[in-house]
Amino acid sequence: MAALFGDMVAARRMAQEAFIGFARGGGKALYLSMGTAGLAWLDTLEGGMPDEASVGAFLSIAEVPGLIAGAMPGLAVIDPANRPCAEGGWAHARALGMALYEADVILAEAGGRALLVCDSGGRRRR
Repeated sequence: MAALFGDMVAARRMAQEAFIGFARGGGKALYLSMGTAGLAWLDTLEGGMPDEASVGAFLSIAEVPGLIAGAMPGLAVIDPANRPCAEGGWAHARALGMALYEADVILAEAGGRALLVCDSGGRRRR
């Protein structure tokens, strides 16, 4: 797994380019977004969606391992991978750690890898 921190716009752009490039190169790629709003960039995709690419949405990070297990991609993008959820605090940190660990185990068994788009937290755009 590789985590992309910092400027969310730049991190997302890098993850999207890696996702499309991997799929256009013949690899099976999965882009998971928290909610469907994060998939709006697909409307501007030049050349259309590659055959080996698929997208999905999740409401909770706990859903991610199941989505990855169902698709068994060579590359999974999780965007964002660390957004706080309703339970917050330690409960969220534990759920986040367990979900990402489980996703990593599933991907490792399939020979895949993941890119995590991570919110840097305290930084807010004005």
